[in-house]
Amino acid sequence: QDSSDPQGAARMADIQAAIKALKSAVSVLQANPALLHAPEMEFFREYLQSLGAKLPPNPSKPKQAEPTVEEPDDDDDPDMPPLAEDPPPRASGVEEIDEEEEEEEEEVEEEDPEVIKEADADLPAPQENGDSSKEPSDEDYEKAPVAREAADELMGNGDLEGAANKFTELIKLTPSPNPYCLRGNVYLKMQKPLAAIRDADKALELNPDSAKAFKLRGKANA
Repeated sequence: QDSSDPQGAARMADIQAAIKALKSAVSVLQANPALLHAPEMEFFREYLQSLGAKLPPNPSKPKQAEPTVEEPDDDDDPDMPPLAEDPPPRASGVEEIDEEEEEEEEEVEEEDPEVIKEADADLPAPQENGDSSKEPSDEDYEKAPVAREAADELMGNGDLEGAANKFTELIKLTPSPNPYCLRGNVYLKMQKPLAAIRDADKALELNPDSAKAFKLRGKANA
């Protein structure tokens, strides 16, 4: 008796195709998390939340302004002690002696080897950016995970410049805050903080609430 099950084989083929499509979709969402908030992804968001997953913030949702608190004016505070009067002028001879002592105590300030000189803190030319108004095609979404994987591999091999070029390719395919932040962190490793700040600013233009972009800009300004 023939034990083959044509219907079972067909179902298994459908399952394999669905798994392949799901892997491709997850790769696209990793490259551009903002797509998770698209209306057609509502079913997937509900499924993730039912599992207890924490979703990234919606970049299109406006941020509520925080109330400002006015600081009291010290001049209107009755509990503040009166300002001290200016001390009487000292004799010119004493003033000259103090200046001489200060000059003797001053030490030659040594240059900090960890401080990056402004001339070395930037790229020879500003980095390329993607078109923020671009609507990525299906082909772009298929190429994006390949570019991301190549960039990670180059970073692992210590080729930072090559990794930055691959992240530039990723930015052109799917312009979003995350690829800018990834490339900005590479520029930090290359000791190019000015280039990293430009990427952080670009990411914040696309998503003013991007925590990664704020963190990147803070490191670059340190």
